[in-house]
Amino acid sequence: MSAPDATAATRLPWDAHDPYPFYEAQRSRHGAVAWNERAGAWIVVGYDAAHDVLGGAGWTSDPLSNPLVRQVFDPVSREFTAASMLFADGPEHSRLRGSVRDVFTRAFVRQLGAGVEEIAASVVDEPASGQPF
Repeated sequence: MSAPDATAATRLPWDAHDPYPFYEAQRSRHGAVAWNERAGAWIVVGYDAAHDVLGGAGWTSDPLSNPLVRQVFDPVSREFTAASMLFADGPEHSRLRGSVRDVFTRAFVRQLGAGVEEIAASVVDEPASGQPF
C-alpha cells in the first residue's frame, strides 16, 4: 500500500447520490476499515469500527490533518472544513454540537416539512420565464 501522488486530486470513491453500494462492497472486500487509494484516506464503514475511531484517542475527523487534502483544498474549502462540526474533534465538536442540538430533534425537523414542501413547490412549479433554472 502506498499513498497516492500528492498532485492527484483526492476524490470520493463512492457515488455521492447513493453511497450504499460502495459501503457494502467495501465491507465485503476489505472489512470495516481499509485504506482507499482514490480517496487518499482510511475509509471506515462499520458501526463498531466508526464508534471506536470517533471515540478513540489518536484519530481525527479533520480531513485537513491529511497533507494531501490540504494541498488540493481551496481556501474556501479549508475555511469551511475548519469551522464545521462534522470535521471537529473532542471538546470543539462537543461545543459546536451543543449549539445546534435543539434543532436536530425529530420533532423539530418534522415541523419544517410543510414549509420545505411549500418552498420547493413554488420553485419547481413556477420557474420564471426567461431566467436560468
